[in-house]
Amino acid sequence: MVQGNEKRRLVILAIIVVIVGGGMLLWGQYNTAVQIFDIGVRRVQVADLLSADEAWAKSEEEAVIYEAVKEAGRVWRSEAEADVKRGVFTASTASEQYGKAEIQELSYDYYVNGSDKTVILLHAYQETPEDAAVFAPFWWSRGFNVLIAPVRGFTEQGGVTTFGAYEQYDLLDLIRKENLNAKGHTLVVHGKGIGGAAALLLAGNDRYAKEASIDFIVADTVYPNLKDLELKLMKHHFSLGNFMVGMLADRMVKSSLGFDIADIDIAAASGAGDTPVMFVCGENDEYLGSNMTKAVYDAHNAQKSFTLIAGAGYHMSYAVSKSTDNLYDTLLDEWINKIA
Repeated sequence: MVQGNEKRRLVILAIIVVIVGGGMLLWGQYNTAVQIFDIGVRRVQVADLLSADEAWAKSEEEAVIYEAVKEAGRVWRSEAEADVKRGVFTASTASEQYGKAEIQELSYDYYVNGSDKTVILLHAYQETPEDAAVFAPFWWSRGFNVLIAPVRGFTEQGGVTTFGAYEQYDLLDLIRKENLNAKGHTLVVHGKGIGGAAALLLAGNDRYAKEASIDFIVADTVYPNLKDLELKLMKHHFSLGNFMVGMLADRMVKSSLGFDIADIDIAAASGAGDTPVMFVCGENDEYLGSNMTKAVYDAHNAQKSFTLIAGAGYHMSYAVSKSTDNLYDTLLDEWINKIA
């Protein structure tokens, strides 16, 4: 009888431990999910987080190399000032697709080179149009008009960034605004990170791909889908990859932004589209890793190429290439000849 009571007490104690421990775990998971949502989507204090992240932040040597290409972009913009047309477009289609998307008025600079070929330059997360402008001197020298636009969430209006979900429709609104899908006009989108993801999503969008009429995409450092990106960042920043955290974060995204993370699949969109794509990323990218860009490349079924830039870290491919063998420009020239 005594042994029976002892066993009963042990069972009750075990149940209490499971309930209390499980409750603490779930509460911790929930709080972690809130942090992830705030940092990953709302960008609360994200600048401090990333600046302290060695895998994200540039080393002193990288900063010098990167500043050189940014300065070249600034110089080019000042010299091309007489050719710039400054405009504003209404980013509203995302709101039509996802009711919770904010309608925004976004400004852009369109440098007119008297050409029937235009390249749209789109920057990455935590960057600005100045970062996109590093590519401008190349495209201008090859006879392209150059349009530099901001990614939503990185303007004076603020708002959230959705890593391609809303941004693909903002890109469509911009193309419509400047009539860049007109017959006989060649349209290229050169995007880093979010910019590349937005272009691939739009090019593979059954409803809008033909209207957008993108002839060629440069996808510099992209990710296969938002779910993989979410889990990657959770593991990187919080040493977590737990299903419960992901599920809670997903629910908050759905509630706040109006879409399911699992539905934003860049690799699937890339595979569904027929636009030629040049995929490129840094061989030494320790933040996202080159395997993410490679996964999108593998899924793509049209003309494509995939290149790792030796010695380049996260979003450093172009800067490192310009300071070494100029491979990035060489690849672009080869693709320009193909699409011509």
